[in-house]
Amino acid sequence: KYTHMFESIIRSNPDRKSWYVGHLFLPGGSKTLDSKTDDSNSGNFRLSGWKDAKKLSIFDDSGGITQRSAVIGTLLRIVDFRRMNDGKLLLLVQALERFVVVRARQETPFSIADVQIIPDEEEVEWQQQYFSSINESITKTEFFTDAVAESFRWHEYEYDERVRLSVRNDEKDDLRSTDISGVDLKRILPFVPYSSTSSPKHIIGQRNKREAVPVNNMNRPEDEILLQIKEAGMLREVPTLSLEDLIGNRSLTTDHLEKSIWIFIDKYLRIKEMPYMPEELLGLLPPNQSWPTGFCLEKLANSKLLENRVPSKKFFRVTNDYPAHRRQKRLSFAASSLLEPSRIDGLRQSMLEIPSTRGRLWSVLEKFEIYHIKNKIDEKSNRQ
Repeated sequence: KYTHMFESIIRSNPDRKSWYVGHLFLPGGSKTLDSKTDDSNSGNFRLSGWKDAKKLSIFDDSGGITQRSAVIGTLLRIVDFRRMNDGKLLLLVQALERFVVVRARQETPFSIADVQIIPDEEEVEWQQQYFSSINESITKTEFFTDAVAESFRWHEYEYDERVRLSVRNDEKDDLRSTDISGVDLKRILPFVPYSSTSSPKHIIGQRNKREAVPVNNMNRPEDEILLQIKEAGMLREVPTLSLEDLIGNRSLTTDHLEKSIWIFIDKYLRIKEMPYMPEELLGLLPPNQSWPTGFCLEKLANSKLLENRVPSKKFFRVTNDYPAHRRQKRLSFAASSLLEPSRIDGLRQSMLEIPSTRGRLWSVLEKFEIYHIKNKIDEKSNRQ
């Protein structure tokens, strides 16, 4: 089924350098769709728009939370592929944006839907501040559309499209599993490197020359869609952060949370005695920060910048001209990879369903703190 879908996408325009596809979390994976069960909840696993999904019962007959197909998903870009000798495909994809399903168009032989890209709340706020600073008056809908357009504009810099699978490519379409080296795949997974041929200055220059984003009836986002899908429970702020906001804790800014996460990452790596820090993650360390005594990651980043490497292998670190909210958004997704997502049920999906960068940073920080507390308890138990 999935091979047929990907082949259809690739063959529809074989001359393209990349192709786009949406990914949605489905409890139980594709086996759920293949099940012949007459379970009363089977309709929950069908593709549906968010307005239809919110009509489904939240609780099952036993009072537990109903499992259902997600309506908040990830926009993926296929940048490389190989055909295997057994007919399967090996794909290299990059996760670019998140979306909400607006309406289902097709269920078989594979799903097709209309979707709406959903930016973080900070991205929309940034657009509001930007247009206020240049005294340009636009509507709320245009704030939203321009936030999406701005995010796509940054793809050129944030996602290196030149990355390719480091496996045999002789177009014979007979790749074997023995041709695929785990070591080679680890070099390109799980992080996407920034482009070495673009720069923040170039992207910002494009923005300054920007023309109004055309919004016609076909691509106009629904008014207040962020608010609507939050009210419908499709996007949910982290409850503990909402409580902190309620009691007026003003110290929990996005900048503060970002710095706190880096301090915990530094501790976490030392506790875990991890000999390797992913360079793509280390490169997100904010520049010109003061760090506590004993903080090691700043020294590590500086030493990597001094290493003599070929240009294509040089260590990359974000600079001051890269917008903080873009850096923080990327960190809010990337940092959770250190938490062994496979061992935390639904971690990736829960991150997607948090409406703000600040909320995701808080969620990751909570999980690092839990790990730190657990480690201290384990140490105490071992000493007794």
